[in-house]
Amino acid sequence: MRIALVENVGAFLSLGERLPEWVRFAVFVVLIAVGLLAAFLWLLRGASSRPYAESIGVALIIGGGLGNLIDRLGRGRVVDFLQLRAGALHTGVFNLGDFAIVAGVLIWASARRRMEPKEEES
Repeated sequence: MRIALVENVGAFLSLGERLPEWVRFAVFVVLIAVGLLAAFLWLLRGASSRPYAESIGVALIIGGGLGNLIDRLGRGRVVDFLQLRAGALHTGVFNLGDFAIVAGVLIWASARRRMEPKEEES
């Protein structure tokens, strides 16, 4: 693992960093804030009737997204600082919020997949 300071005005792996500032604000602040609010409301509604893993996944997504949103509102950019390496292989630079989002998506998707009805063989 390598620690490196990267100030990212774009999204995950610097996607969108070359967009005009107003577009980045609309997408990475306004749209993300609306999405996080919708996810939070979804989480509150019917939480007792869904699998815990699904709720944990969504909570991780909300937490990671909220951390990045606060960073973006306070600094105008997100601070990334971790890079994983294994020999010649390595990841892009990311932060714990990004990690929480990716882990949350994987947990949520796994929980959803387990809930799908199994197809019977003919």
